Amino acid sequence: MKKFIISLLMISGIGLAQNDPSPLVLYWKTLDEGEKAIFLMAYLTQVHETHDEMIAETGHGQMTKWFFENQAETAYKILDELEQTDISKFVHWIDEYYSEKVFASRPFHEALDYAFVFSQQKGTTMTEKIESLLGEIEESGGLKKIQDD
Repeated sequence: MKKFIISLLMISGIGLAQNDPSPLVLYWKTLDEGEKAIFLMAYLTQVHETHDEMIAETGHGQMTKWFFENQAETAYKILDELEQTDISKFVHWIDEYYSEKVFASRPFHEALDYAFVFSQQKGTTMTEKIESLLGEIEESGGLKKIQDD
């Protein structure tokens, strides 16, 4: 059963150059705001529990490391952030991510990454958050590197 859950998470959450949305993303789009908040919390909890089970069963091997880096790490960060940020904000950022056509077929964990990044930016409006993010990139020299390429 545990292997089935891991396989299901991998298939539904991680796309390998897929053009169509994963079943998980399609399901997300059918939910209302309240259901999305419940689903998000259940998803984050399931990723956390799956990672704990992997550690207990297989230790800290390559598969566990890969799962942490590609799924669990962001889930843990968001769970920690929920102490300061309402879950409805994460729902909003995930919806915003999937509202862009270019991201419509991307896996759910990428939407979580997007939501987490925006939860860390200063400002209350999306414009202020984007300006904050661009300021951080500029300070790190990221924009100069892009322009030089």
